[in-house]
Amino acid sequence: MGKKISLLLAIVCSTFVFGQSKVSYYPMLNFSGTISPGKFVNLKGSAIHLNGFLEYTLDRKYSVRGDIYKFIQGAVSSSNLVLPYQLNQLYVGAFRSFGKNNWRQYIGFQPGITVSRDMLSSYNKPQISPSFGLKVGSSFSFYKYFNFYIDVSFNKTQLRGILSSTNNLNEFLFSGGLGFQLPRKIKKVRYPHWL
Repeated sequence: MGKKISLLLAIVCSTFVFGQSKVSYYPMLNFSGTISPGKFVNLKGSAIHLNGFLEYTLDRKYSVRGDIYKFIQGAVSSSNLVLPYQLNQLYVGAFRSFGKNNWRQYIGFQPGITVSRDMLSSYNKPQISPSFGLKVGSSFSFYKYFNFYIDVSFNKTQLRGILSSTNNLNEFLFSGGLGFQLPRKIKKVRYPHWL
């Protein structure tokens, strides 16, 4: 019984996915919000962030994207004492896309800033430090207004405000889910032929 239901779902989903028409509405505005699990490189721990992005796709190849990450307090598993109490990250950068039809792969570089405080000195003011992100991902547009996406980003940032020194919080973050896209119509202006 379970195999029959799985086969039926696979057939319905494949006809739904492969039966879609080509989505080629550019320029386009893409956005989404999700929960992103992360893995620290130096701290041997993991964390969870709220992640949102806004992307303006200029054409099939180029786009500008902004990402924001909000660290969820208490969602850290690590034996290290130097953990973030507050960690907000904002990135904006350029992306290059590859792929055909509705399937798109992308890579981008995003400089940004990090606002952070650590657990041991949470009475301190938040510290601002420069950071950057490198993101690789893929998305599949299955309707004019929706897409599925998955991406991996490497964020290089520092935790400042520690009495001894700064602490690197380099992290791999994974995100994915349902994305929304709004095609932007550009009106073509007809020029009079008076010349």
